[in-house]
Order: sequence, then structure tokens, then C-alpha cells
Amino acid sequence: MTRGRYARAALGACAAILGFAPVARAADGGGTSGFHFLNLGTSARVEGVGRLVTTFSEGAEALEGNPARIGRSPRQVSLAGYTWLDGVTAGWVGGAYSPSPRLSLAVAARSLAVESFDNVTDDTPVSQEDFSGSLGASASVAPGLDVGIAGRFLQSELASRTASGWSLDAGANYHWVEGWDLVGAVRNWGPAVAYDDGPEEQLPTQASVGVAGRLGELRFGVESTWENGPGWIGILGTELPVRDRLRFRAGSRLGEGSSNAVDPWAVGVGIVARPGFEIDYAFRNSVFDASHRIGLRWTPDSGDDVDRDGPRSAREFFVDVANRAFDDAFAEFPSDGTDTLVVAAVGEHDANDVLTEVLGERLQTRGIIVIEDPLEALPADLSEESLEQLEAAGVATEAQYARLEVQVQESTYDVVGKRRERWIGPRAVRRTSRVEVAFRLTPPGAEEPTWLATGDATETESVASGIPPSPGFPQAQMRGKNAAKNPFAEPAIVGGIVAGLAIIFFSNRDVGN
Repeated sequence: MTRGRYARAALGACAAILGFAPVARAADGGGTSGFHFLNLGTSARVEGVGRLVTTFSEGAEALEGNPARIGRSPRQVSLAGYTWLDGVTAGWVGGAYSPSPRLSLAVAARSLAVESFDNVTDDTPVSQEDFSGSLGASASVAPGLDVGIAGRFLQSELASRTASGWSLDAGANYHWVEGWDLVGAVRNWGPAVAYDDGPEEQLPTQASVGVAGRLGELRFGVESTWENGPGWIGILGTELPVRDRLRFRAGSRLGEGSSNAVDPWAVGVGIVARPGFEIDYAFRNSVFDASHRIGLRWTPDSGDDVDRDGPRSAREFFVDVANRAFDDAFAEFPSDGTDTLVVAAVGEHDANDVLTEVLGERLQTRGIIVIEDPLEALPADLSEESLEQLEAAGVATEAQYARLEVQVQESTYDVVGKRRERWIGPRAVRRTSRVEVAFRLTPPGAEEPTWLATGDATETESVASGIPPSPGFPQAQMRGKNAAKNPFAEPAIVGGIVAGLAIIFFSNRDVGN
């Protein structure tokens, strides 16, 4: 299946998720729902971007939002807690682990406790305690396409009456282009529950689709969600890293469902105390009482948009081409028992150091001892002890070893152009490299070579921008008409997103009044 077909399959899955909404509404009568503590959020990071659980959650936190994104943080431990209104406290903890590059597992638990209260004068005070435990997995089923599923046990105790049940979540994440994902999820799907012999209540089932994107360092997400009861809502949120130490976040809701919401907008900040360990804070607005959420996240080998394979650096790309050229030349390398060789580069070329280093490594894998090019002149009165020290250091002091010379015929590495995939995302870099070398093997004391060979190789590829830097040769030179960058495109888009957030923020200030 081609990448285009995977994209169509992902869009079809999102359409199916949207189609699930009216089906679920018909199944549950389109009425009210219970177990609303499932919608009170999890990690402080996700809360800080307006509860973008479908597009922004990753690792353990994705277990409660979109299980397909569990593998975005292959190893993670996260916890969060907050208080809200008068006597309402909640907590969440989760962990994720990837036993293989294509499979990720996660487990999480959350609780909510309400202190004793009474709604009627002289009535006996009652309390409430809610709990859920979740277990899920995500798997990479095709290039760029991850799917996930999670199961959840639910229990609630209210005024000494107990209700328990279960629910299922499912999600999909399609990596459309570098930094951009198409996502969809169904959450809290399961049978109705009731407190003992009381009336049954439907779970707060949700169906959601969205887009997660990146513009430079700015990450953002846009979601459209249908929920049993409130109906449709939209969510927009952003996260901006600052100098690898701070993460500024903001998000807001809009649409039909947000007209009755008590938490239309939120802001947050993340502080990277040390690599892989982050302290998160989120402030969520509310008509009744604002909430402050604190969270901790430990993510070993953390990094945004985990890329297990990543592009090769310029040096790694060049060395791979050089090795192929050496394979071509060494097809008939003599195996006459030579166990020590002097390796020397002939002529002046910027690639000499790289190529002789690669050549030496190849010879060593064949069991051949490689020593440096002999010194051009040695003092005539050099002592025997000094000669032994030079030899021990790998310096040939006389023509006692066979000599293998390598001469660069052609050696290039060029970035020939850049373009954006599907009109969005970072530019894809098109680069090419060619290596052509000639070899000459001369026995000790001889003037004529016993082996001559040449080898060449060429490779061209397109990779995502952000190629890891590498010192020394090669240094890429831009060519082609596509190298120029429009200086206004991304700032204009970023400005539009910020302006949209500001408009949503001010329009939601009086929600619920």
C-alpha cells in the first residue's frame, strides 16, 4: 500500500469516528450521561493547552486521550493533582513503556474525592469517591500509521451507593508529513451504569478528530469533538518552547458544547528542571472557581516528535557512499597473507582524512594492522629505543611494510534543493553525494604496485530538514532555485494562530454568566 493510500485510509478512519457520534447518540437516547470525572483531565501539560487530549497527549497521558499516541513517548512516568471548588481533590498517575519499536504499553489510574456535603437543609451529609484504572497499547501497523486501544475499569461511590462498569477507547494517528499528524479517537465507550438499583446513566462517550502541527518551534493542535450530552465543541491550543527550558502553553474551547462549559480557556507553563524531567503547571478558568493543576513528568531520552530512525548527518551520509565505493574497489583485493599495511592518501583533497579513516576501519575488520604513513625524514642518529617507541606508536620508520595508497578522483556532497511536502510541514531536503577513488598496493621495498583498483558510488535522497550537524568534511553547499526561504510565510501563520487564540479567549470570558 502506498503512502497516499495510507492517507486515504487514515481519513476514512477519521470519518468513521465522526460517524460514530450520531450512532452513539441514537443508542443512548441522546440524553444525559454520568461518570463526568472522566472529563476532568489528566496531566497538567494537556490541561495547559485546553485539554487537547486527542492531538497533544503522548506517552502515558495518551492512555486517557488517544491510545494511538502512547508510542510518541516510549518511556514515561507522569503524575498530576489539583483541587477544585470546595473540597474536590483529584489525582492522576500513569506510566508508558515500549518493549519494541513498533509496540508501546501504558497503564494509568485516576481518582476524585468530594468531601461530605448536603444539598438540603438538615439532610445527612454525603461524600463521593470516583476511581478508574486503565491499560492500553499502541502499535505501528503501516508506515506513518499508529493505532491504539485501551480498556478501563470504573467505580464510583456516592452516599454509600456504588456504581461500577467498564469502557473502551480506540484511536488512530497518521504521520502525514514531518511535524504534522491526522488523529482520531473514540473515548469512554461502554454500557450504561447505575448506583445499585437506581436509574442507569450513559458514559460520557466522545468521538474526536483533529490535526496536530508544527511551525518552527511552535506546536499546535485543533480538535473537533462530539460528546454525549453537550454535543459538539472545538478546541485550539499551542505550546511554544523557549531555550529548551520553558514551555509556554495556551488553549481554549469554542462551539455549541462550550456554551455550558465551566472551563473555556486555560494557560500553562512547563519547566525543564533537567533533561527528561519536567514540572508542569496549568491554570484553568472556571465560572465557579478556577483550578490550579501541578504535574511532574519523567521521560528518559525525551524529545519532541520521537523519530526512531531520523536522518543521517552529512558525514554519515557521505561515509555510507564511500563504503559502497570501497566495496566496489575491494571486490578483488589480494588475500596473500598481508597482515600489516601503511595507509596513505595521495594528493591534496578535503576528503582525505575522512576516507583514510574509513579505509583504516575496513581493513581492521579484515584483521589487518593499519599504521600511519611513515615520516618523510628521520634523524640519522635516532637511537634504537626511539625507533621502537615510534613503531609502538604506529609510525612506520622504514619501508618494511606494504603500502596502500588511496587517491580521490571525485568526492562531492551537495544539497541541491528544498521543498515542502504536501504544501505544509518543514522543507524536505534533497541531497546527493558521489565518491570515486583509486587504490595502489605496493609491497615493501618494491617500486611497482601489485594491485590497482578503482571504485565509485552515488546516492541521492530526500530527507526531512533538521539534518544533524557533523564537523569537518563534507560541508554542504546549496544549489538550485528552491533553496531560498520565504521570510514571511511562517511568521504570518504563527501570528494568525496567536490572534485566533486571543479572539477565543476574550469571547469566552463571560461564558456561563
